Amino acid sequence: MSDSSIYPTFDGNHTGGLGSLLQLQQHLYAYAKLKNLKMHFPGFSGLSHYQPYGISQQEFCDKLNSFYNIPNESNVDPQFVDECFLVREWGEKFNSEKRPYIKDLANHIKYNGVSHFKKDQVNVCLHVRVDNNQDNGLVIPDIEIYYKNDFKDLYFRNVINNLKKINPNLNILLFSQGDKENFSHFEKDFGVKLLLNVDIVESLYHLIFADILVTSNSSFSYCSHLFDQNKVVISRDNFFHSWYETTALTDKEGNFIRHEKIRF
Repeated sequence: MSDSSIYPTFDGNHTGGLGSLLQLQQHLYAYAKLKNLKMHFPGFSGLSHYQPYGISQQEFCDKLNSFYNIPNESNVDPQFVDECFLVREWGEKFNSEKRPYIKDLANHIKYNGVSHFKKDQVNVCLHVRVDNNQDNGLVIPDIEIYYKNDFKDLYFRNVINNLKKINPNLNILLFSQGDKENFSHFEKDFGVKLLLNVDIVESLYHLIFADILVTSNSSFSYCSHLFDQNKVVISRDNFFHSWYETTALTDKEGNFIRHEKIRF
């Protein structure tokens, strides 16, 4: 392998969130392996979206760097790789080729926190994306990022009901932010365990390693699915990145489009 190293952006410059920068490192890791190059990664810095966790920006970045433990393979003559090329051109074109390498990257993850998984049940994680002050009023109606209305609520309820038809023995964990009253009906109607405003690595660990990951249209979900540790990933059919081909897509009402992908 050449000692030459490559890198994309790893500094959020106080506005970039984890998902947008993490997917760059995930794609770069695979690209470097396929091109016989080495990855230059000094660690995340300047990330936004640390504010809801009640810790400093530096503590936030340190916590994530420790959790993902992404290797810095070389500091020799690092060359910048354009991120649009890396994710939107190369990454979309070589989705299957990148997959085993990003899966290997999951072996670097370090976590010694609490686990909410149950050995005698199928563990399902719902990632429910909500609006926050750091989003600067971002609204993309067609992508439906946020949990913001009765229709989006119905979507998650339908997904849960459709999963229960396949296997009722589910341990459902809902990860989000906000007040319990916004999600208490999931607890009442489905026995969902609400994990709101929890430590970020606690959320990430469960999304990455759950048996079933139910995503939001969010890079937080997308990056978790890229590690390829879940038995089933369920996602909307209208996200601007392509999910792995084994992902079970749904329509806007939470009905499965690819029924053959649902096996658990």
